[in-house]
Amino acid sequence: MTKLTNYVKTADAAEILGVSQNTLRKWAEAGKIPMRRNPANG
Repeated sequence: MTKLTNYVKTADAAEILGVSQNTLRKWAEAGKIPMRRNPANG
């Protein structure tokens, strides 16, 4: 089982990258960045 601490929240990732959460989601949907859903809560 993957540990939840191995995941970065969308808000945290957006802040690290200096973009909005919506931009980050669009990049993920477009396949520009890898994305994994948290298995515990989706």
